Amino acid sequence: MAKNFAAMNPGKYHLGNAFNFPPLQNRKYSDVHFIKKIMWKTAVLLNRRIYVGNVKVTDKDGKVETLNDSIFKSRTNKFDSFTLDRRIDVSVGDGEAIVHLDAYADRLLQFKEHTLHIINVSGQSEYLESSHKYKGVSNKNHVCKTDYGIAWCNSFGVYLYDGRQVIDLIENKGLKRINPSTWSSFFDDDTMIGYLPLEKQILLLKSDADGDIMTYDTVTRAWNTGTERAPAKLKT
Repeated sequence: MAKNFAAMNPGKYHLGNAFNFPPLQNRKYSDVHFIKKIMWKTAVLLNRRIYVGNVKVTDKDGKVETLNDSIFKSRTNKFDSFTLDRRIDVSVGDGEAIVHLDAYADRLLQFKEHTLHIINVSGQSEYLESSHKYKGVSNKNHVCKTDYGIAWCNSFGVYLYDGRQVIDLIENKGLKRINPSTWSSFFDDDTMIGYLPLEKQILLLKSDADGDIMTYDTVTRAWNTGTERAPAKLKT
């Protein structure tokens, strides 16, 4: 008789579903957390899981619910597996919808319309690490990845999260490096932000047909402007 082997017979209630660990024995399979269909407006891959935000969920009974300020996470390495018990709520009922999710240094960045929530996902469970008012975004075009962290812009300025802190890129020692009136005339909901890895520059594109731009050099920390550099046909 073979020794040093262990076997588990899931029985007739297995139904091809993953078991909790340790496995539950002699209990009927429960599908109260089953999601029939889930749709989302933003998603990011982090720690071998997919995090989705601003979702519309259809439960086991066919009930449809829109949860525009909630996040759901998939099972590890099972990017299409979502259940109701894997929901993350850090700030609900505040009247702000999730616009964009991004990730950097074991941190999940939840950009809402007016607020940025930084969620620590380095352990077994997620928790809210910090919240930053007036650091939200109104459009996915306002966020990009760089070599140094996540950069984004809104009507108040341009920012960078480096894994430890949120840095205001147009302010230095309490002084504005870009005149507020200049920034307000440049920025709107269709402004785009991107990153040029070769030059290590953050690029901001004005939404109008003139193609005006601003660049921030992450090495020298210098701002520059350009006119008619990015016509409308080059923007996506």
